[in-house]
Amino acid sequence: MLLEIDNLQARDELLGQDVTQEHMIEAEEYLYFIASEFGLSREDIAATYHVKQFIEAFVFRDICRMKAFGAPAMWDANGNAIKDSYAEKYKFYQSMLETLEKQLTVANLTGVATKSEGFRAVSIYRG
Repeated sequence: MLLEIDNLQARDELLGQDVTQEHMIEAEEYLYFIASEFGLSREDIAATYHVKQFIEAFVFRDICRMKAFGAPAMWDANGNAIKDSYAEKYKFYQSMLETLEKQLTVANLTGVATKSEGFRAVSIYRG
């Protein structure tokens, strides 16, 4: 496991108590899927800052997805609807996850900086 349940339980007061091993496994499986698109294997992935943030956002977003709008509607004393906390947090973690997905690189997934050797150019001629 790249991250343990204990690491996430204290990260969000509302959602931390609901983190399960199944959430952690699903988050890592999705991360491995993304890493495979970079040509990386499971063994190549390290618990870097980006990887930890990605797993956290994925797990908390998933919990919010399951709990959002599950409770009956609530109203305040003035008759105004009270927003669902899980639905609001879902938006936050979904946005965070989208941002992190765009930032994932081989270096962010492995913790090993890749050297850039420039690029190769090929001349194209029409015959």
